[in-house]
Amino acid sequence: MTNPESDEAPARPVIPACVQACSFRSETDHRVANHLAMLSSYISLKQRTFEASGTVTREALRGFCRSLDAQIRAIGRLHRLLMAGGDGVVDLSAVLHEVAAAFAHDSAACRIVEAIEPGCTVSAERALLISQVANEAMSNALKYACAGPGPGRISLGCRSTPAGGLEMTVSDDGPGLPVPARPNPDGGFGLTLMEDLGRRLAARLELRSGPGGLSVILTVPAAAP
Repeated sequence: MTNPESDEAPARPVIPACVQACSFRSETDHRVANHLAMLSSYISLKQRTFEASGTVTREALRGFCRSLDAQIRAIGRLHRLLMAGGDGVVDLSAVLHEVAAAFAHDSAACRIVEAIEPGCTVSAERALLISQVANEAMSNALKYACAGPGPGRISLGCRSTPAGGLEMTVSDDGPGLPVPARPNPDGGFGLTLMEDLGRRLAARLELRSGPGGLSVILTVPAAAP
């Protein structure tokens, strides 16, 4: 029986290390399963796009492999960050760097520039969705903006917003969107995927086109408390 006049707080229950380890492993397994399911969904969508377009060119297949490489790199970095701790919150700059590195490694036609501010911390789930938007936007930029005779430039940026959210931008120095817009060779898959990812983030997706190129801007609101 405790002394009601005692100023000492009741002792907290001690959680056995084995229980903590099992809980951590269960959470890790859950995240891995979710992230691999998202990757599987992307592959299925792209497969339907290939089937609808008829003959698949070598460049289209190469672009698909490049996108997969970027996503696998991002997932790998994401899970390394999670293993390092942080209660499921990660620095988005490290994840986006993996996306940029995948395109820089595989592209001689474009110069990849990173303008990613450190300290854009988000949940692991949000980080993966944002990295997938960046991946698709950079893939489209490489396909259309860097197809000219000279080297092109793609910039991947991310910064915090005054409202507590963040803004992720992919910009290129290509011709921008044509007027009127020509049919998209991939059936609009890229834009459709980015819009879907934006809705899952409750974010605003904006395309700004002009003589200086095209910018894809994703504005993600602050997470609910």
